[in-house]
Amino acid sequence: MADKSRDISVVVVGGSYAGAVAARKFADLSKKGYTGLKVTLVDEKSHYFHAVGFPKALVDAKYAEKAFLPFASFFEPGSAHQFINSRLKSITDAHNLVLEDGQELYFDYLILATGGKAPGPINVRSANKEEGLAEIEQLRSGLEAANSVLVIGGGAVGVEVAGFVAATFPQKKVTLVHSGKRLMPTNFREGVSNGAVAKLGQLGVDVVLNERVELPADFGRSARVGHQVLRGTSGTEYPSDVQILAVGFK
Repeated sequence: MADKSRDISVVVVGGSYAGAVAARKFADLSKKGYTGLKVTLVDEKSHYFHAVGFPKALVDAKYAEKAFLPFASFFEPGSAHQFINSRLKSITDAHNLVLEDGQELYFDYLILATGGKAPGPINVRSANKEEGLAEIEQLRSGLEAANSVLVIGGGAVGVEVAGFVAATFPQKKVTLVHSGKRLMPTNFREGVSNGAVAKLGQLGVDVVLNERVELPADFGRSARVGHQVLRGTSGTEYPSDVQILAVGFK
């Protein structure tokens, strides 16, 4: 990209954290003399979702509204850059690809940032903001009506979800079951894990370690609203009105 005046087409497929940052960083080069630069961001969803903020969005409707940002707003109005709401179908050769809606795009540089998938509700599946908010609201309404909540998985997401739910609804019984011997990912210091257990305990969360919950084959969605009794590998039964699966990214 040494010749700043030549036409340069950059296509970024995937608008989560890596893709969104890459698209905006490349687009900023237009302000530094790259007059022929065109950045195209492609994503199957219309809005960027701040997934890290999901635990708070789950209990705070106003915060949830702010967690969705339209991809179309990522680029300055009138610039050559664009957002396309579609999915990648195929890469036909070294400089061309086809989207599922039939559009063909030429690229000089292609960034595939399709990322990972979270099985838990942090991965809002809806294609637009309105449906995404409705998806979160449905789970929030279930939490409000529930007497007991079971969070399965004690990584960062599971710990935050359990903490936010317990802090927001102190009258509800919240149980966090984790298959590991301590909470949080293993790259966290043990003191952080112990601190998480202590803080959750202060919030009234019942933390169960070294226990794997056996999920029914038809569990399907990452979160369920409705009374169920799930069993752990130890034989212990965990009755709850809402079940939230938070077992990490793939």
